[in-house]
Parts: sequence; C-alpha cells; structure tokens
Amino acid sequence: MKHRLPLSLSLFGAALLITGIAFKLNHLMGAVLLSNVGFCLLIAGLIWLTAAVLRNR
Repeated sequence: MKHRLPLSLSLFGAALLITGIAFKLNHLMGAVLLSNVGFCLLIAGLIWLTAAVLRNR
C-alpha cells in the first residue's frame, strides 16, 4: 500500500470525530444505550482498521 500514513491518519481522525459527536449527542439529548454501543463499535472498528493499515506493508 503506497499511501499508508495519510489513510491511517484519516481513519484515526474519523474515529476522533465520531467520538466527539457521540459525546456531544450524549450531552445534549442523552442518547440511548444502543446508540452508544454503535458508536463504540464503529470507533473500535476504525482504530482496528488504522492499525491494520499501519501494519500492512
């Protein structure tokens, strides 16, 4: 993979952005448990994908 660093930074940035959105939703409207679980799984998947991109040569 030729552009590993920009892709991994984009994925990690997306994970941070989604984390911020999830916290803001919880603060503003008390998002339900299912929404929080979905956000956590999405963030974990993005971080896992970032690690896989960085490890892949």
